[in-house]
Amino acid sequence: MKLSLLLTLLPAVLALPAPVLLPRAGSPIPGKYIVKLKNGDFENLINNALKFLNKDPDHVYNLDGFGGFAAELSDQVVQLLRLLPEVQFLFPVSVTLANSLGGIH
Repeated sequence: MKLSLLLTLLPAVLALPAPVLLPRAGSPIPGKYIVKLKNGDFENLINNALKFLNKDPDHVYNLDGFGGFAAELSDQVVQLLRLLPEVQFLFPVSVTLANSLGGIH
């Protein structure tokens, strides 16, 4: 393991990991998440978190008061991201029953 990665994660060892929230409705899509970052310099926080991904994110959010990204994540990457101090929470992307049936008419 790279020393820089270890030093990045070291402060997080003392803190609680970021939670993985449960969707209110629908079925989670395996491996698909939205990662919400804590408020701050979103560009820097996003770039730091994206270093852990194996491929490009599906979408990057850098809006007023909301920074993060949507991506396909392995269980191992989810656990690594949860330990980053800049990650506020992870939210599984879900499909509602209506969407999976093509809509209710």
